[in-house]
Amino acid sequence: MLLTSWQDPEDALMHEVALSLRVDAIISRNAQDYEGSFVSVLPCSELFEEFKS
Repeated sequence: MLLTSWQDPEDALMHEVALSLRVDAIISRNAQDYEGSFVSVLPCSELFEEFKS
């Protein structure tokens, strides 16, 4: 974590966990915090729309 280029260590940790678990998306209120992420980032509203379809 000390060598990460991410501004927020919590966001960096979430991203690393998401990669290791091979999740489809990260759900967050601040998608802009995950710019450059290799994992899709969805707000809650989009998540619920996915469930409806």
